[in-house]
Amino acid sequence: MSDWIAVVDDDVTILGVARQVLGANDMRVSCLKSGEELLTFLGENSPDIILLDIHLPGMDGIEVLNILHSMPQRSHIPVIILTGDSDSHTEARGLASGAMDFIAKPFVPEVLLLRVKHTLQLVRFQAASDNPDTHDVSRSSFYDEGTLGASYHDDEKAYELLSNLRERDVQEGGMLVTYSQFRLLYHYLVRIEQSCNFESRLLILTLRSSERSDEELDILTEALTKAARRALRTGDVVTKESASCALVMLFDTDQENVERIKERIIERWNETGDRAGVEVTYESEWI
Repeated sequence: MSDWIAVVDDDVTILGVARQVLGANDMRVSCLKSGEELLTFLGENSPDIILLDIHLPGMDGIEVLNILHSMPQRSHIPVIILTGDSDSHTEARGLASGAMDFIAKPFVPEVLLLRVKHTLQLVRFQAASDNPDTHDVSRSSFYDEGTLGASYHDDEKAYELLSNLRERDVQEGGMLVTYSQFRLLYHYLVRIEQSCNFESRLLILTLRSSERSDEELDILTEALTKAARRALRTGDVVTKESASCALVMLFDTDQENVERIKERIIERWNETGDRAGVEVTYESEWI
């Protein structure tokens, strides 16, 4: 089922852009022009997320937020504030009133899409971690509770790491993390993935060579890890697992996109130096 986005703005141009950008990414979009219209809409509908202009005719965005949080059946819906203001006071008002994020107008399409997707991910991660039924799922070959040393009590750390990823969503490329951070995040995703409306992928990149020394392979793997970070989408993560292996975690993806990302990683890696006599092998599995 596609994500359902309610966009509230009195500017028809903003509504049109939001519908185009989000609709092109298989999201269902409902456009509304006032706070009153939104509240009427919420009487019978429950979208997955609301994009709410802070300056609306009649009831403004802050008033709408306060009413929304008093609605027992709708208070759980995450809200992202839309604003054309450049001062931090507007952002602070929205966040203090319960908004999860804000997006500046006019939109940068990539930022709009990423903030919506990452906010939805965070909400679903949190909901899943609060649900004990999601803590007993099958483990992949990479997952080993004994070596990971992770537990239910690490969820807060993993959630904080995911929040940091979302805050980076205007930067180019993925995020280079330590191996311990990668394991923590992977452990968390394995346990909750079944309850989320998206699928993630683990990509294992291994260097092999009969002509290079272990020290050379270590340097080449470091270069591969950095090349992968530049080739990844915002929100994806990469780590160096060993002297000859890099691990990549791809969020909310399909097999076709995995293949494209692998090609981009190798293209970036080949740009960094001599790769003669070195073979890169791939393994991938659903998280």
